[in-house]
Amino acid sequence: MTIAPQEKIKWSFVTHVVPFEAIVAWDKRPDNPRIGDIGLHRVLTLGKHTRMDNREGRPEYLFPGGLVATVYGNRYATDQYEGFVPPASEQYHMLSIGGVCGMVGTKNESMPDPTVLEFVGFAIDREGEIVNLRNHRLKPLRGTAQPRSFKTILSVGASMNSGKTTTAAMAIRGLSRAGYRVVAAKLTGTGAVKDLHFMRDAGAEAVLDFTDYGCPSTSRTSARKLLRLVRTIESHLAALEPDFIVYEVADGIFQRETALLLSSADFRSRIDYTLFSSPDALAAESGKRALERHGFNLVGFSGIVSASELGKQEVQKATGMACLSSLELSEGGILPLVGAGTKDRRRKAG
Repeated sequence: MTIAPQEKIKWSFVTHVVPFEAIVAWDKRPDNPRIGDIGLHRVLTLGKHTRMDNREGRPEYLFPGGLVATVYGNRYATDQYEGFVPPASEQYHMLSIGGVCGMVGTKNESMPDPTVLEFVGFAIDREGEIVNLRNHRLKPLRGTAQPRSFKTILSVGASMNSGKTTTAAMAIRGLSRAGYRVVAAKLTGTGAVKDLHFMRDAGAEAVLDFTDYGCPSTSRTSARKLLRLVRTIESHLAALEPDFIVYEVADGIFQRETALLLSSADFRSRIDYTLFSSPDALAAESGKRALERHGFNLVGFSGIVSASELGKQEVQKATGMACLSSLELSEGGILPLVGAGTKDRRRKAG
């Protein structure tokens, strides 16, 4: 299939792991799309998503009639859409700003209808196969077994939009300002670039996420694949010899993939300290009990509730633990929570 020269294709963020040269054609095959397949679509009608993150991390505006290269995937978002990859269809929905597409199953009542896309064709490689993200994903780095030289911090929360990314970013900010070398990863969620930029701008020297492992999203991913993803991302970040790796997991502790990770002994063994983001004291107290039941070392709270001094006091009374605001975390409050106060662990200047 040939695209007219004047028709510019807008490439979504979730396609970033695939080099342009890997795609030699577009073909409107009748195949059912698979998770991770790249598809070309024409925008039919604009709905919720009027913009899309591109491969360079910049939002691009969408217009009816424009061409977009997106990736088929599922989505789980209590504040937005539940979406899935359907059988072959002439039309699909834009499920996320990062360029995940599929079909909306259910949606939050506050959400407008999705942006509708018309199927144009699959991306095809030199062997005539449909291009899939998994064929270009990061591979685990192999090395000699050595004692782990870094510490890990997990940012987890009560729900979507409870403040997890802000907590992770402000912990990164506090540690990096104190002279520590910090890297980060978002382990679960739906592909989008904003959170990655936030953590990088806060001071993380490198940031990876599940899209680097070839997953447009992690919704409905098996526990086995999630753990392979974690091990692979950790191997790449560990190679940078950081002092700390900060991990974020999406949504709340009862969301399927988050729950799978939290219940895994392998995952738990990789986490040294845990921060919990909460909208209120009740969720904080419940979260504490759930995390301690799984054996995580919970060291403090933050999130939406920490924007209020009264909210912080309620959390501290209900849990007996520290609740720090974003500013407090970024200005050094993270350090005593993770035993990072000694100068001998800091990088040498210059």
